[in-house]
Amino acid sequence: MDGHTTIPPVDKNTCIRVIFADGHNIDLPIYFKHDDIPELAHKAKSWIDSDPKAFVEWFEEKVKRQGAVEEIGEYLKAWSDYRRFKQTDKKMPSGFILTILACNNYYSHDRDDIALKETLILIQAELQRKFQCLRPTAPKDENLLESYNQKDYFMECLQNLIEDAKAALEEKNPKKACEKWQKHFGDRFPCSLAKDEEEQNSATKSLAGVAAGSRPYCDTRRP
Repeated sequence: MDGHTTIPPVDKNTCIRVIFADGHNIDLPIYFKHDDIPELAHKAKSWIDSDPKAFVEWFEEKVKRQGAVEEIGEYLKAWSDYRRFKQTDKKMPSGFILTILACNNYYSHDRDDIALKETLILIQAELQRKFQCLRPTAPKDENLLESYNQKDYFMECLQNLIEDAKAALEEKNPKKACEKWQKHFGDRFPCSLAKDEEEQNSATKSLAGVAAGSRPYCDTRRP
């Protein structure tokens, strides 16, 4: 992949990461299938069991049962993307991990802003009990957060998002409420059309714009 993009590719343990000028990236892994479960090439561990097809099926079953969990995963991915651009020296958990956390802690509600806030609280509670994220498919029960070494940073970002989500839901002025969300999602959360006046119920109507450029890991709608 050398020379195909301006930014040099990253040689990771399980893939080559190709980074594009606008910040998005594509991971290129190597798989081999001999028996029922595919094996993934790993620089340090040789070949390891890994079944992306089984994960897609697990995810689709979650979406079928829980509905809007797909959108919650998109919001978390958009939040993580913005944090990466905002503070490049800090590492957020992968979209894969955030997707699993969203699925395992999804809170159903007709309003996406309330569903997101409550899901974040449930994720926080789970990680405070034990900071782990277990893979639901082969290699089943692998702790995906085991090698993640920026726990304090992530938990601080999560706490800040929860606090502003609560404040946004209590705010009667839609523009002020929107600005609280925008702190965590950046320009993809537009506030230009939000009314600068008090209303009885300032439901957040801009979350769809936040998710427009993000998809949960293994989303079948990816191009």
